[in-house]
Amino acid sequence: MASPPSDQSVAAETSMLAEDPRVAQPEASEPTETMEPAEDGQDAEDNADGLVNCDLPSQAADAKKKKKKKRKNNNLQRGETALNKYRGTGFEEYFADPPMTPAEYQEEKYNIYDPRRSFPERIEDCIQRFRARRRLDSERANYFTRYLMLGGIDSSQRQFTGTRNADFETEDAGLGAEDIRTMAANDVIQGGGAGGVSKYYNPSFPEHWDVDFEGVVAGFLSDYVPEAVGMDGKSATIAIDTVFNFLNYLIQHSVCPEYEDDVNRARKLCETAKVELPLCSKALSEAPGDFNLAMRSLFCKDKKQFWECDYGDLLPQTFDADRVFKTTVALQLDDEYARCLMAKSVGVIRTYEKSYEVVKVDEAANETKQLYLGVKDKSGTTGNIGAVGWLIVKPCVIEDGWDNHPTLADDPSSAEKDVFLLDDKVLAHLRQGMKLRLVVCELDVDMKFIKEFVSVCPTFATFLPQSLMLNWKEPIPNDRPAPSVDDPEAEERDAAKQMLKEV
Repeated sequence: MASPPSDQSVAAETSMLAEDPRVAQPEASEPTETMEPAEDGQDAEDNADGLVNCDLPSQAADAKKKKKKKRKNNNLQRGETALNKYRGTGFEEYFADPPMTPAEYQEEKYNIYDPRRSFPERIEDCIQRFRARRRLDSERANYFTRYLMLGGIDSSQRQFTGTRNADFETEDAGLGAEDIRTMAANDVIQGGGAGGVSKYYNPSFPEHWDVDFEGVVAGFLSDYVPEAVGMDGKSATIAIDTVFNFLNYLIQHSVCPEYEDDVNRARKLCETAKVELPLCSKALSEAPGDFNLAMRSLFCKDKKQFWECDYGDLLPQTFDADRVFKTTVALQLDDEYARCLMAKSVGVIRTYEKSYEVVKVDEAANETKQLYLGVKDKSGTTGNIGAVGWLIVKPCVIEDGWDNHPTLADDPSSAEKDVFLLDDKVLAHLRQGMKLRLVVCELDVDMKFIKEFVSVCPTFATFLPQSLMLNWKEPIPNDRPAPSVDDPEAEERDAAKQMLKEV
């Protein structure tokens, strides 16, 4: 065991350390005040606190300068019913908004969504509060913004009105949560455009717009969504759920009770879209079916346009067009008509594109399906030729913004109904009321077949005229001289002057 060092050795070692320049020496400090004994019941803990919290003016000032101002963003400041950071996005399947406090209920019922306020004011506040209560990622925000723009709400990004350097927390600001939300919002209803000409809703000219929740949802889901993300997939489902969530928010908070029936119809439309959009996509992928491919391969060899692909090259080598054609004709048509079709002199006399509405879908009967299963193909195998049924349609108009299509003035409903033979695998995805844009071939024996499916639209297909104005900009005065015969370079010269001024 080691023995404790003696006093002389400790003193010698201490003197050596004091002479060593590598050892930091304590600086001379001013005498500090001594602690007074506790008086009037004060205990030693109070004195200890006083010693720790001694006054150091210079250090406190430096710490105050270095201390950064933290932005308070707790749930209490965001509101009693604000979405917690760990409560999800608000778009989960079984998500429910937290209950409102009595004060918030009174605020919404008698102030924010008071029926005495105009509808534009209420819906504007509702959209801003909905964005604050939901976590919209970039994809959902894009869909919701396009939906609002189709509905006449200006949701474009505002420039030069940022609030990045604004101090909302000072007492001098005098701004509440509603004021801050309004300043930071992009969704506004404003009266723009001279003479009521604007791509957004203008309260000063209400005669140009109608409040139609069902129509806007129909146009968004039947026109924008199929072109932007397709009709079958996760993105289409997200777009539908985003709009459906907003409509539920309108009902839950009684934003516009005068349009409650219209909002409920729009909600039902979202449920219908979840079913019909995938069906339209599947029907388009299965079309035109084996029978119509066989008809096209047999009768349209010399009728191909330069932009059309050769379907014969895309068909499998085992596909027997002649056998499919003769089997369908023999099982679906009477004997006399079948003999006319099998004649070698049959040919196509007319090809045209036309829009139809599905009136009835008549799939093959079970007895007929059994007959198809018994037909052998080239290799002698049965069950490879699919059953064929009947599709009954009537002419209609599918509006898309182009002016070279038939219009409602042509009264297509007065035309006779057309009947086409179509494979059951395509008929299974069609519903009454769906709209089809088809390329039809007419034979010289008074028979028509479908050469191509151009598009398949749901039953609620709607075209919104305002979709043509989303990229429109209001004209502004131009002071630059226009080029003329006498001075063809006037515009270029003026543009060069403007560039020199900017430099």
